[in-house]
Amino acid sequence: MGMAEPSALRVPPLTGLRVLVTRPPHQAAEFVERLRHAGAHPVVFPLIEIAPPPDWRPLDAALQCLVDYDWLVLTSVNAVEIIAERLQQLQGHLRLPAGLQVYSVGPKTARAIERLGWPVEVPGEDFRAESLLALLCSRGARDRRVLYPRAERARDLLPAGLRSVGAQLDDPIAYSTQPTQGRRAELLQRLTEVDVVTLTSSSAVENFVELLGDIRSLPATVCCASIGPVTSDTARELSLPIAVEANPYTLDGLLSALQTLIPHQTGV
Repeated sequence: MGMAEPSALRVPPLTGLRVLVTRPPHQAAEFVERLRHAGAHPVVFPLIEIAPPPDWRPLDAALQCLVDYDWLVLTSVNAVEIIAERLQQLQGHLRLPAGLQVYSVGPKTARAIERLGWPVEVPGEDFRAESLLALLCSRGARDRRVLYPRAERARDLLPAGLRSVGAQLDDPIAYSTQPTQGRRAELLQRLTEVDVVTLTSSSAVENFVELLGDIRSLPATVCCASIGPVTSDTARELSLPIAVEANPYTLDGLLSALQTLIPHQTGV
């Protein structure tokens, strides 16, 4: 069998696309590697910094009473990592009380939980808080004792929804997300080097618009890609146009969405 002609060789799907990666540094590495593997040129510019909560005491008090809870709800890798770190400090191990059910939203967060050796259940249809709330309600949330360690600026959908159906919910702050400060000139420079900005949370959108200062400062040659509808809704509220949206709402979905920005090439 003869060798394939050069024109028939497979070209990576994102060849030549210059992508601004805005995830926190400790979360950007996997996405950067996958972009490079797909032929893209990633440029890293974090829009969010993860900071401790204003007070550790509410979270630590809840973790020291895990035996009193029926459900533990974790909706981000940040929350998983922080809970594991605090548990290790407080009790010297990561064992959960028998009967404590862990719930999550999204495959990446679920994988982080499973790496700790904890069984976890996730909603099947999509990876949104709305679907997780529906799953929890279907499990009979009334009178359940629920611990939901959250970000300081997290959406209120889960706490409000669970309380509305009679759950006894504690939602201590596990971490806060703070905007990158004082780097507007650097951001404007990076925007001259890329074709697309990837936005993977509502906080990232808010911080991007705040740092940008004026939507008109976004070069006409640069578009924005969103991880999912919640992030896109935040962008629309702030008059930031979204060119493509991931579906499913994961990094895999975002990589697929970015492919729609590449003109299709056909072999001769």
